Amino acid sequence: SDGGLNILWPDITRRKEIESKLSFAAILTENIFDAVVAVDNGLVITTWNKAAEEIYGFAAGEMLGRQFEDFFTFDGSGRQSLEDAIRDGRWRGEMGHL
Repeated sequence: SDGGLNILWPDITRRKEIESKLSFAAILTENIFDAVVAVDNGLVITTWNKAAEEIYGFAAGEMLGRQFEDFFTFDGSGRQSLEDAIRDGRWRGEMGHL
């Protein structure tokens, strides 16, 4: 401005904090002994950790992008519970797999 030099840089502190938390979550997900399977709103599998590979016998590459219901079965209220989970952001329960 006015013939001078302007240097602008954004404050990336918050972004770096979020990146750090996401990295920690990814490391934790891959190194726990429980199967972690996440889906998007269309029930497409988006996360399949190492424990899921060992428990279910399918590699993540085989499962990512597949429909959740092609592999897992629901009891009487399970389907509604999963729809509630999509709305609420979390689900806890048990289900079988084919």
